[in-house]
Order: sequence, then C-alpha cells, then structure tokens
Amino acid sequence: MKRSNTWFASILIVSALLPNVALSASALQNERDNRHHQQQTNEQSQKRPGAQPTLLVPSPAYYAAILGEFRALISEEVAKAEQEHADRKDWNTPAFWISVTLAGIGALYTFFAWRQWIAIRRQGDIAETTLRETSRPWIAPAFAVISGLRFDPDGVRVAVRGVFTNTGSTPAIDARIEMRLILCAESESPIERQRELIEQTAEQWKQDDEVGVTLFPNTPYVDQRGLFVSQAEIDRAATPNRKISPFVVGFVSYRFAFVDSDKLHYTRSLMEIARSDEGRRRDVYVGRNIQPPEIWFSASALGGHQSD
Repeated sequence: MKRSNTWFASILIVSALLPNVALSASALQNERDNRHHQQQTNEQSQKRPGAQPTLLVPSPAYYAAILGEFRALISEEVAKAEQEHADRKDWNTPAFWISVTLAGIGALYTFFAWRQWIAIRRQGDIAETTLRETSRPWIAPAFAVISGLRFDPDGVRVAVRGVFTNTGSTPAIDARIEMRLILCAESESPIERQRELIEQTAEQWKQDDEVGVTLFPNTPYVDQRGLFVSQAEIDRAATPNRKISPFVVGFVSYRFAFVDSDKLHYTRSLMEIARSDEGRRRDVYVGRNIQPPEIWFSASALGGHQSD
C-alpha cells in the first residue's frame, strides 16, 4: 500500500512538471531558431566565409536541477504518507488505549473525591449548627403590668416588669434590654412599628460605648420600668371617637460567648394592653383610666414574638 501511494504521488508530480519541461524545451528551440536566423542574416550582411552557426543546447546542470526538484517533491510526498500512516497506527496501539483508560480512571477519582469533600463539608456544617443550637443562649422574656393605665395632661403612663431568663447552656454577653409603650393608629401595623423601633434602638446602641449585662443560664434578670407616651402621640394615633391601641414592645439584644461573638442576636416580644370586662377584651379610650385588676395584658395575636 505504501509503495502504490508513493508511485501514485510520483506520477502526479511528473504529470504536473511535464508541461513546464515542454515549455522550457519549446522556449529553448525558439531561442535557437532566432539565433540561427540572426546568424544567417549576419553572414549575409558581413559575408564572412567559413563562419559556423552557434547552437544553444540545455546544459547538464539544467537537467540536474529538474531531476533534483523531482526527487525533493517525491521525498516530501513519501514523508507525508509515512507520517499519516504513523498517526493512524498510533490510535491502534495498546499504549494509546492504556492512556485513555488511565485518564478516565483519574476523572472518576476526581469526581468521587469532590463528592466526598461536599459530604464532609455538609456534615461539618450540620455539626456546627447542632453545636450552636444546643450550646447557645436562649432568652425567654416574661412581662407583667404592675400598675394601671393612667392618663394625665401630659399623656398616658403604665409600669411594666420584665423577667428575662437565659434557658440556654452558655452565657449571653453584652445583653441590652428595651421596653417601650407604643400607640398604633388604625392604618398602622404593630409589627412594622416594632421593627422600626428595634432598628432605631439598635443603631443608637452601636453609637454609644455602654456595655450590656451578662445573662447567665437559668438566672432570671428583672427589669422594671415606667413607660410613657406623650399627648401629641395620643392625638396622632387616636380614632375620631378617641379610641387607642396601646402595645408594649420588648426586646433584648445579646451576643454569644463562644462563636460569632461579634454578631448581635435578638429576642422580640409584642404585648397588647386592653380593658378586661369579666374576662372579655374591651377597647381603650383616651381619658379612661384602667386599674390593675381591669387590665388585659397578653401576647399580641398579630405575632411579633421571635428569637434568633
């Protein structure tokens, strides 16, 4: 097969070069005829007896150059054919298929190693989350009204006691406690008011240099405060018939003592104040004081109770 390809390439090359050789021979013949004709003309004009015409014959070097070109082209075609045969042969060698098999095994090993790394990382995340949830502090608040709801020319007042117990297994450090009395108009959401109040207070805490208290596990911390809302706020939130909706917002910010000590965590509460009439909830109206036995004070049914 190799020999037939070589001979075929040689025939193609010789066929391609024959027109060039014929053209060269024709050109030489024309030049020789021209010179012969010129020589005869010179003989007739000069009438030199005994002069011989000069003939142009291709030199051996010219033929050698043509043969050298033939050999170079044939050698190039033979080299190309051998290289193509060698390339085709490499695909069918055992070494080639062994390399392909090893590459496939390496790819499979890399894939399974990656899957194992993902599983190990997921297990690590689960273990860290479990450790955090079981070892972190949890703040459980409990609120109680210790005075009646009393109106005066300046606004409305109520006294509230908050008991904050860390039910977790580690201390809650830098704990800060806030309790506020808010009034919500009919178009306002108590949950949204709670969120705004927490954000404003947290921003104020970031700007001061005060340090909070430490809430140790299973050790209640009591905070008692008198809460107040101005008359201007009452006028803003009251309905045309002077009905108001008072809420107590309570929240605690604190940090973990063992991990993520720079991250703040919050416990939020939203308590509703109303008038109690034989166990039934009644609305609150401006100017009508509510004595402690008549106060309805419970967690709001709207939500607002969350720990993170």
